[in-house]
Amino acid sequence: MEQRNSNKTIMSSVLFLDIVEYSKEAVLEQISLKERFNRFLSEALKRVPEVDRIILDTGDGAAVSFIGDIEEALQTALIIRENLFNQDERDTPKLKVRMGINLGPVRLVRDINGQPNIVGDGINVAQRIMAFAEINQILLSRSYHDAVSRLSSKYLDMFRFKGSQTDKHVREHEIYAICHPGEPVEPEVVAATTEVIAEPVPVKRKTPLYVGIGAMLLAGGAALMLSQQPTTTPAGGGGTASALVAASQVKAASAAGVSSITPADMAPYKKPEAGAKQATVEQKPKNPEPGKLSTNKPVDGKKTQPASRVAAASQVASVGDGHIIVSCAEGSKVFVDGSIKGKVGSVPFSVNVPAGKHLVVVDSPNHLINQTVTIVVGQTIRVGNNSCN
Repeated sequence: MEQRNSNKTIMSSVLFLDIVEYSKEAVLEQISLKERFNRFLSEALKRVPEVDRIILDTGDGAAVSFIGDIEEALQTALIIRENLFNQDERDTPKLKVRMGINLGPVRLVRDINGQPNIVGDGINVAQRIMAFAEINQILLSRSYHDAVSRLSSKYLDMFRFKGSQTDKHVREHEIYAICHPGEPVEPEVVAATTEVIAEPVPVKRKTPLYVGIGAMLLAGGAALMLSQQPTTTPAGGGGTASALVAASQVKAASAAGVSSITPADMAPYKKPEAGAKQATVEQKPKNPEPGKLSTNKPVDGKKTQPASRVAAASQVASVGDGHIIVSCAEGSKVFVDGSIKGKVGSVPFSVNVPAGKHLVVVDSPNHLINQTVTIVVGQTIRVGNNSCN
């Protein structure tokens, strides 16, 4: 105790708290707010030994210097925030607090009453960090974030970088936030859709595709023009016009490197047998059989699908790799990675999530659950219990 109260400078984590709009309330309301604030703070500090902390009353808040474990500042702030979320609905006005945490140098001194006190840049920066916070939000300085985030893996997904802020003394501070339930843990990133491209069909010849297509179009046009003329085959004529059409189509298909003319296609153009009855037949362009002149040819005996359909199928298959089941009081709100997924009803709430790490927050009337889970494919993880006590 004597060593703690001696005049020396140490590195300390400082939690600075401020009651929002405290001075705007009437005296009776101020007393009620301060009583609830002191009760929440005392409850959060129960597990911290007195020799490891120094509490300064600032009137409309408090500053707590943690001389022992720097992690105690974060744990204390989280307990206070949970109590703020679970206030009694009958308590008015509502207690609203801003919190800032910093790790910096402080000097241990005694105040005018001979009580232990702290001064220095560590507490000053904590106050500046607190001033940037929103209602019931916890902000961290860069120095405290860098120290506490390396203590445990459970803190890796808890913080969100908010950028650089400048205080009234034109001093810049890099700020990190511990998110409210429902806030995203990280900046929202729109996932890019990966399109699956079908395997290209090998071409037998090096003829460019557009040349082959042009040749087929020309052949089709020639066939259409010839088909509009009478195609009666004179006796012994051998079907000259029909043979010309057939030859042009075979030549065009060969130039394109696509073998699409079958014996069945050539049947109308065969030379009639001797003695067979000759008849006038109106020739019409024969549509290719499905898939014959298409670039989507079967590969390895399998019919390829359009790229868009394959992409859609891959996206559907990637959804719902795992499940989270929340058992809590009816009406509890369920947040996953900052997005509200629904409320717990008369039966446990179930939600499908992709494989990976997720932050699950359950805001119930009795308790606040803040849990990070890791999902693997096909796994189901349960969060909470029936009452969330």
